[in-house]
Amino acid sequence: MLKELYIKNLAIIDKLNVEMSPGLNIITGETGAGKSIILGALNLVMGNRFSEDMLRRDEEQAIVEAVFDLSNRMDILKSLDFVEEGEPYLIVRRILSRSGKSRTYINDHPVTLKQLSEIMNRLISISGQNEYQRLLDPSYQLEILDKYGDNLNLRERYKKKFELIKSLEDEYNKLNTEKEKIKKEKDLYIFQIEEIDKAKIEIGEEKRLKAERKKLINAETILKNIDNLEIGLYSGDNSVTEFMHKGKQLLKDIEKIDPSINEISSKYEEIIYEIEDIATFLRNYKEKIELDPKKIEEVESRLFEIEKLKRKYGLDEEGLLNYREKIWNIVQKGSEIDDRIKDLGIKIKEAKKEVDILAKELSNRRKEAAKMLNREVQKELNSLDMKGTRFETKITSIPDKGDETGIDKVEFMIQPNIGESLKPLSKIASGGELSRIMLALNRILIKLTSPLTLVFDEVDAGIGGKTASVVGKKLKELGNVHQVVCVTHLPQVASFGDSHFRVFKQEIEGRTSTKIQRINEKERIEELARMVGGDTITEKTLAHARELLAKSKI
Repeated sequence: MLKELYIKNLAIIDKLNVEMSPGLNIITGETGAGKSIILGALNLVMGNRFSEDMLRRDEEQAIVEAVFDLSNRMDILKSLDFVEEGEPYLIVRRILSRSGKSRTYINDHPVTLKQLSEIMNRLISISGQNEYQRLLDPSYQLEILDKYGDNLNLRERYKKKFELIKSLEDEYNKLNTEKEKIKKEKDLYIFQIEEIDKAKIEIGEEKRLKAERKKLINAETILKNIDNLEIGLYSGDNSVTEFMHKGKQLLKDIEKIDPSINEISSKYEEIIYEIEDIATFLRNYKEKIELDPKKIEEVESRLFEIEKLKRKYGLDEEGLLNYREKIWNIVQKGSEIDDRIKDLGIKIKEAKKEVDILAKELSNRRKEAAKMLNREVQKELNSLDMKGTRFETKITSIPDKGDETGIDKVEFMIQPNIGESLKPLSKIASGGELSRIMLALNRILIKLTSPLTLVFDEVDAGIGGKTASVVGKKLKELGNVHQVVCVTHLPQVASFGDSHFRVFKQEIEGRTSTKIQRINEKERIEELARMVGGDTITEKTLAHARELLAKSKI
């Protein structure tokens, strides 16, 4: 159960600490006193988002802390790795800053809001104005029916299979689109592949051909220069080689006189060999030089062919070869796509058979659950002073138009008075009817979910008198099994509380702050009298308050 709630710097609350009790906890107070802020704090404990405007003026940080006593539900604590064994308390703390960021802890262990929400949904259930409005939404009505019929696991299995079909169909359609595109462009791609293949492009060929063209154009100059070099180095009169050989003999003669120049003599001889090698190279090089106008034309023609292809595709040699590889793979992929499309078609067909079976099973279970829910809700409504009201769950199955929730459309129908026809809850339910239907559903559903704490806000909306007493009694009955926290404006409901808290505003050092106080028997009579007659408390309103308390204990 919720043992303690601590709030600091939230809206007009500076500091507030309240210790809850087992049974039915009633919270009352004048309009604007701050009851909604306390409920807002509980929503933050549930994992709801925090906004900057929730922070108390001139403060940078707010804190909300809730202590739960799980002595009777140690299984929940054992399921949490970060909670010490044997510790019966679960402590939720949220630290909220003006930047909008928040830090969240459970027993001083940091957790995400998602983790917090998952844990809190096992501990606490809040029914307020938003919940009543959600009750008008057919999708929420379907959720209630599936929760009641224990269909959530089956529904999740169906949803996964349904989503699998959507995923397979998306891929199937995408591949068919790609196949059509390839089909349209296949002839062009094959032509381009053949064109590039015919050109026999090689990386670096253009650079090599340009060098060759330059050599062919300047062949006469090259040959002339080689001839002059060859004459000067080797074959001409007074050539370098002839002079060097004479020098070699002179060095030999000196070496006979002074052996110390042997090293220089050897180097000199090596130079002669190198000059002769150069001469040999030039003779061989000369033989390779072509004076062939036809060869120049061939090179020019090949260069033109390469340049033409480059301009056409806007790519260099390497780019052309890469592009050829790319479109070749696309052409080849066409046959692979056909195989994948065929495989997907088989899988989709099989998945649809499975999803049809799950959809029918889910639909049948819903129809059976609806019959039982109708009976239970009707019984609860009769006990909530709505004996002339008829409740029915309408299920419309549309096998060809299923979605991720199944093939059924669910709508809660109500006949508020005998002799009238059934109409959708969203069309005719008043605030009082909605709150009682919500209470009826809560009383039924908590048997399945067993949260430790139930919080009700505006459960008494649109009711009064005898009906309010009936609602109070039902809340009291709930409080015998669960801890119940109820914010109410009606003295008839408030009189059934096991514990009663009064919320009020107090001015401290020039600033208004919300406070909460557990009230004793005398204070409780005065609070009920205020709720009966307004600000002026009289003997008559006090007597009425005592009467309400006395009746609630019968």
